[in-house]
Amino acid sequence: MEEPKLNIEDTITITYKGETYTEEDLDVIYEIVAENYHKNKKHNQKEVVNFEPEAILSEQKLKELSDWKTKMAASSWKSRQRSLRKKGRLEQYKIDSLNKLGMVWNPREDEWEKTYLLYRKFGLCDEIEEWVKEQRNLYKSKELPTENLHRLQAVNFPFEAKENEHFAFTFNSINKLKEKFWKKKRKIELRLINNPPDKLNRYQKLILKKAEQNKPEMETERHRKLARLAHKHHTLKYNFEKELLNLGYQEANEIIESIVKGKSMYYESYNLFFIEIFKSGIFKHQTNPYESSFRENQTNKTNLVNIRKYEELSNFNRAKIDPEIRKIACNYMLNYFEDIVDNNLKSFPALKYLISTYKKEKNIDQLLRLKKYIEQYPILNELYQDKIEQNLIKIKP
Repeated sequence: MEEPKLNIEDTITITYKGETYTEEDLDVIYEIVAENYHKNKKHNQKEVVNFEPEAILSEQKLKELSDWKTKMAASSWKSRQRSLRKKGRLEQYKIDSLNKLGMVWNPREDEWEKTYLLYRKFGLCDEIEEWVKEQRNLYKSKELPTENLHRLQAVNFPFEAKENEHFAFTFNSINKLKEKFWKKKRKIELRLINNPPDKLNRYQKLILKKAEQNKPEMETERHRKLARLAHKHHTLKYNFEKELLNLGYQEANEIIESIVKGKSMYYESYNLFFIEIFKSGIFKHQTNPYESSFRENQTNKTNLVNIRKYEELSNFNRAKIDPEIRKIACNYMLNYFEDIVDNNLKSFPALKYLISTYKKEKNIDQLLRLKKYIEQYPILNELYQDKIEQNLIKIKP
């Protein structure tokens, strides 16, 4: 087969589902997808305002929080139904009723349900065109499972194709198409670079000139070294966060106390990273500015602002962390609420964990302390007052 040539007159194209696209076509489609996305985001976005702890919540905010609590309660209820069904303890009539409401039973595992969720989110879109056709064929042949039929009916799935039906691109599908285009373009360019013809047109000359400018081996090796060191640094951070699960009480408590005093738990990792950069000579004449930046960075790592303290302490608010350590970290996190909150807050994980833990421990004193704490902040009081009071009623003698 003859190798494709890149001429000034040629336009590189790719074919997808019977349609031919140029680079310009893909750019136009991408802009349309982006514009629609940002319009929807702007339409759904709530206004962000400065948070004032003592401010009385508006009626609109109270309604938002009430709706959110209802939604979270419904989400917890659905999770329970999924769990009961998995254990074979959910009655069939309840399963049937939920299917008719569009229930999703295995949103993370089942491929059909993942695609079903895409339909619910985007409607007829490019990503699910084949799946849509498959459901229609199964419906016509009466092979579509009743459970899936009910769920599709619940979201007004079009079992018959309409005239001029359109499957719109999504960010995911248009990005895949752009990636496919760039791979083809790069393949053609590499053929030109590795085996240039005797006569070059203007476009071919530009390609070769660009390749020559990017050729210096020292620059390439510099980037490789930096990439290796950066990867090593991120690996150290990742491994360190994993190791938190295996720390003893004393060692973990010392790290938490250190964070509270202002020293980052990543200090040693950052220190090693920058020292290795300087030793490697990657930046050569640029070393001095980077050394200055390093010193500033390290100062920040030993003088953490409150929001960074909160973020680092959040590493200890995980299910596999020792419960006693987790309680210590979460209690410290309560001190930084005003630094991380805004009026769009819907949950405060540290507080949520402490309420749940003290309820299990039947620790009335601590629940009363948390009750007093949330009374300082109307937004927390609205979210958690009922929960704390209900727990107090349940465990009071």
